Amino acid sequence: MVSLSSTPATQPLSQPSKARPVLHVEVEVGSKGSQPSILDPQLVTRGNGHNMAEGELSHVKAKSNIGYVQYAGLDHTEQLESIHIADITAATSDELCINLADVDLDVQVFELHSYDDGTTQPNCDGAPAEESDLPEAKVTRLPNRALHGIWDSLIFDEPIPTRLLHFTTRMQEMMKRCSGFLRSSSQLQKALMESGTGKTSLCQALAQKLSIRLSKQYGQTKLIEIHCHSLFSKYFSESGKLVAKMFASIESILDERDTFLYVLIDEIESLASAREHNIGGSEPRDSLRAVNVLLTALDRLRSRSNVLVLCTSNLIEAMDPAFLDRVDLKQYVPGPCAKARYEIYRMCYLELSQCGIIAPVHYYDEGVASMVEGAGECESPGTVTFESGWHVLDDDLMPAHDIMQLRYWSKLDSPARILWDIAEKSKNLSGRISRRLPALAMALHTNSDPCSIEDALEALSRAVDEELLSKDKSDPRR
Repeated sequence: MVSLSSTPATQPLSQPSKARPVLHVEVEVGSKGSQPSILDPQLVTRGNGHNMAEGELSHVKAKSNIGYVQYAGLDHTEQLESIHIADITAATSDELCINLADVDLDVQVFELHSYDDGTTQPNCDGAPAEESDLPEAKVTRLPNRALHGIWDSLIFDEPIPTRLLHFTTRMQEMMKRCSGFLRSSSQLQKALMESGTGKTSLCQALAQKLSIRLSKQYGQTKLIEIHCHSLFSKYFSESGKLVAKMFASIESILDERDTFLYVLIDEIESLASAREHNIGGSEPRDSLRAVNVLLTALDRLRSRSNVLVLCTSNLIEAMDPAFLDRVDLKQYVPGPCAKARYEIYRMCYLELSQCGIIAPVHYYDEGVASMVEGAGECESPGTVTFESGWHVLDDDLMPAHDIMQLRYWSKLDSPARILWDIAEKSKNLSGRISRRLPALAMALHTNSDPCSIEDALEALSRAVDEELLSKDKSDPRR
């Protein structure tokens, strides 16, 4: 006899155990060493009997590099270029000190391809790039040296890169277990839209990061950047055919199941413009045909699990509703706020200091000066040492925003506080302009290298005033 009851069993069902956070470690190997597929990641993190979670290397910080001294005892040291602590899942802050005993390690071993390695610019007719006046796409093998470091240099008000990386990797995990309707309705396509800065760099950096993160699943990864403007130039009357041929070439590459493709369509509004706006134009049929071909091609890509389409646009209102309906994730990328602009300026000046363009800074601190005899009377940098009181500009003298508020907020004449005042008045300047201004300001308003940080900041302040004045004069509303 079988008894059916709605009452709970005597022994309650056990709850699933909480997953441990995963720490992602990226290990770069040199081109002269063994191939990444040959190196066992466990051998990289465990050498000569030492484990990363034991001994001196028991705690690490996200977004940091492990120094050579710390991994000198590991196996295959001669093949290692760098060990980078990328990020940790379920972390509330990238600044956390991570105990390696409390996390699971996910080690990705990779080799950077040179910029010319596998970079091609095919045209839709199959002819070599040099036979086309305006190639429609550029194909780059990933991970690529030309894109290395862009991810860590991205600065936004919100953790947009982390969100996109989490979404993509999570969807990849889900799609492995799904098929049929769910997979066809959840193809990984994203659009980074609306006005903002750094959208294209973000897409390129995301493709680079994912090529490393998914390196265990795919033997090779490629980034295809489609040049929309070339599809509507001298071949305008045949734009629909060009779009069809472009995506046919993409599908032929996707037949290689060991290859993952990232398709980046920059300024997508030129290719996916609203069809109702084209009806009254001089070439309505050609424009309508191009949009229809694009939508059909995107539908065909939904059956492919080894492709991700990334799009950027500043004109979301100009795009066809049918295209927007096919986009799984729409991410608004805003312009930088004062805090983000401060970080952009700060990173630029730290790099200029490392290059010797900005002179060493005198570390004026009463506690330090009292310990170093004569440090406060030093008149020239001389030898840059702790004892001389002169130091290359670093994170201590120009720290991140939160630390700056604690250390230098009341010191109005400190370089960090002056930089914050400049960042505040740089309102409405895009991230692209903000990143260029420190170097442009020194070229315009300084005369020689090395330049003092005071002169560099004064030059930046003048350059910001000039940029804002130019922006104000060019405003059509005035």
